[in-house]
Amino acid sequence: MITRHTSKMFVMEGQEVSLRCKSIGDPEPSTHWVSPDGKLIGNTSRTICYENGSLDILKASVKDSGKFTCIASNAAGEATAPVELVVNPSPHFDPKLDPDPGPSDIPTSIKSNVSGVQPRSDQQRVSVSDLTSSSAVIRWPPQNHIPGVRMYQIQYNSSTDDILIYR
Repeated sequence: MITRHTSKMFVMEGQEVSLRCKSIGDPEPSTHWVSPDGKLIGNTSRTICYENGSLDILKASVKDSGKFTCIASNAAGEATAPVELVVNPSPHFDPKLDPDPGPSDIPTSIKSNVSGVQPRSDQQRVSVSDLTSSSAVIRWPPQNHIPGVRMYQIQYNSSTDDILIYR
């Protein structure tokens, strides 16, 4: 019997993702994973299947999106559970949209301007202020003049893990 499993997981392309599937039974069931295209998943350079029922995809691809199936089986039978994975594509930079981005998006107030290049005005760049150990104020210009830009993504990670989170 499968007692707990990930039901739906969202991740950005290129991130590591862990799908969970916990099962119980007598005798102890073994757990296997089937990919959305119907193939049994084994340990590869991109995937790791653990005896505890977890599946790690080390670098998620948009092609990984779909319904995975967790299968727990023993001599008494088998149980299955669907796990949906949604891999969102990473935003891609198009140099035609912003031909002169400058040396960095890091605001010059926290980065020295050793190159001698004049920084872009505050109305044309992302800026960070009021930095503390747990917060920051982030400002960005309206993007109405750039077709296709609908949002910014903030990426952060906790010191207790290596998983990058987008908000």
